[in-house]
Amino acid sequence: MKLLLLSGGLDSACLFWHMLSQGETFRCMWINYGQRNALQEFHAASVLCAKNGINLTTVEAARIFDGCHSTILKSDDSQLHTVSHDELQNRNAVLISIAAAHCDCRTTIVVAAHRTPAPYPDCTTQFYTRMSKAISYSTNGKVDVEAPFIRLTKHQVLKKGWEAGMSRQDMEATVSCYEGNNCGKCPACKGRREAINKLFY
Repeated sequence: MKLLLLSGGLDSACLFWHMLSQGETFRCMWINYGQRNALQEFHAASVLCAKNGINLTTVEAARIFDGCHSTILKSDDSQLHTVSHDELQNRNAVLISIAAAHCDCRTTIVVAAHRTPAPYPDCTTQFYTRMSKAISYSTNGKVDVEAPFIRLTKHQVLKKGWEAGMSRQDMEATVSCYEGNNCGKCPACKGRREAINKLFY
């Protein structure tokens, strides 16, 4: 069984469609970790799963990052968007570990991480190779981790979604904005718009 970490965002939705097109058997998990756009993300993930008959498990861990500083969790009035302001350190490792704790059978956790210009450690092949080994060890070989898009750019990720049958409307229905309101200013909004425009124009 495969378990897709589905945020409701563009990247994980593209992977969702790709896995559907490949005829893979999988379920999804959405985790509330205190992100500002949690309600919007959850709605997008729920609708996507419901329309395609895929089971969605939700996990409430809204306080797990209490005391951590990131614009993903709390608005920064300075309006600065740098790695130091935006990064939620160790986020993917924490979310993968939460997912692994909920796996009661042989499972591969699938993550939609991809190559980015920003130097995020959890957007590298090294991270997922080591994370998979750690999760496998900690679960007595029951759970491992895959990041099938890790060598792709965001444009290439969207192309995978498009080739799998994902429409532009499907892409626009996802939620990437830190604020949850398509602010157009945060890095997630800018990267999303650039990738969508590149695909369709």
